[in-house]
Amino acid sequence: MADDLNMAESESQTILSGGPEVGEAQPVESEGQAPQPSEGSALPKWTEQLPREYRESFATYESYKDFVAAARDALSVKDRAVVLPDEDAGKEQWDAFYAAVGRPEAPEGYELPADTDLAEKFRQAAYEAGLTPSQAKGLAEWFDATTREQVEAATQQIASETEAVKAQLKQEWGAEFDANLANIRRFGAKYGKDDIQEAFQNPAIGNNPALIRLIAKAGADLAPDSLVEGTPTSDAVEDRGHFVYPWMREKYPVRD
Repeated sequence: MADDLNMAESESQTILSGGPEVGEAQPVESEGQAPQPSEGSALPKWTEQLPREYRESFATYESYKDFVAAARDALSVKDRAVVLPDEDAGKEQWDAFYAAVGRPEAPEGYELPADTDLAEKFRQAAYEAGLTPSQAKGLAEWFDATTREQVEAATQQIASETEAVKAQLKQEWGAEFDANLANIRRFGAKYGKDDIQEAFQNPAIGNNPALIRLIAKAGADLAPDSLVEGTPTSDAVEDRGHFVYPWMREKYPVRD
């Protein structure tokens, strides 16, 4: 171990012993000085006219003329530039930004396809969101078109459901189908208040087979009594008339 230690000491070169062989010292840049280009990189010759800290930043411009043209374009739009506020910016900053991008001074400044209560609410929402008039109009037109499509689709679905229930009742009622429809209309004529008629417009109610059957029977109870003649069993003239409702004729035939 002593030999190893002596060898290490003999091979070591401390500063006091003269230190390692010193080559050409590399310059140490002071704080704030731009880094020098790495060996092999070549900056455009014109960048030598710039302070060192800017040379690499503008090295993408091939000539001083290109750099000046870009600077001129940047200055021409400087006054028209709009800076997006920070997320935590105050209302005044956002209002100034919205005004700069074209928001009207008040919600009434939006021109919408329709003038309804919903349109007024939409104007207020668009104003608070900072929409421009063209943005608000485009969004309103999209909303109206989408609503119409949904209404048309719902109308077609209701029509299909109505036809399906109608086919079911036709098969069930057979020859009595028209008579039962008349009974339903009779019920509606007597009890068809506005609220009831509005309820019947609801497909869940108006196309409910069980409720339709019930209304048809209730309407039959409102029909004028009809005389169904029977056949006398003796010479005596006897009033054998039976007053029945249309829907009772099949289930309850006249008996002598």
